[in-house]
Amino acid sequence: MPEGDGGEAPANEPKFPILVLTVSGGHNELILMKRHFDFNVIGETRDDAAGEAFDKVARLLKLPYPGGPSVMRAAKNGDGGKFKFPRTMLEVGSFDFSFSGIKTAVLYFIEKEKRAGRRITKKFISNVAASFQEAIIDVLVAKVIAAVEKYCPAETHLAGGVSANTALRERIAAEIAKLNKRRGAKIIFRCPQKFEYCTDNAAMIASAGYYKYKKSPKKISINYVEARASF
Repeated sequence: MPEGDGGEAPANEPKFPILVLTVSGGHNELILMKRHFDFNVIGETRDDAAGEAFDKVARLLKLPYPGGPSVMRAAKNGDGGKFKFPRTMLEVGSFDFSFSGIKTAVLYFIEKEKRAGRRITKKFISNVAASFQEAIIDVLVAKVIAAVEKYCPAETHLAGGVSANTALRERIAAEIAKLNKRRGAKIIFRCPQKFEYCTDNAAMIASAGYYKYKKSPKKISINYVEARASF
């Protein structure tokens, strides 16, 4: 997945302020970073996170764990507009997330189809997966673009396990590109280039340690030596 808006590639060092959308199995957060270690959480999960919803819907569709990759694979063969699942946006102006409703909606829909005697075919599973994924992405993209328009960051980042979802990456990149064209802006979009880095906690901690060291090398150098000696 290329970085940027289709123009020049961004430099390695991030440009602040940065809006970060973190999407994982345990939580969703929208974070506004003013600089390293100086940030505000402007939106967070109220109940089920997107990754948790993916896992639960995968279980309902009898797809393998983890749910994110299996639902994404099934969705590629489905129609995202086939079934209408709820998009919970919460209060006007809220950047919080709620995905428990869509999980329940999918559960009730599948039960209704079974009671009606309709077969749960591979095509049905693909259509449910695609329609569910579309609803999740619609909410995530709507929230992040609304936050971009409000806070005007220099960069927008996508992180967390669900950032491996190619449809989500493509939608955010496309919407950022549209916004840039409409406003004459140059907001850079970044996400992990390799899918394995989406869930690589060691890389995340190492990155945080690097910037912590740059900020206060004398304070962190002793701990760093002790950490190396313990391995």
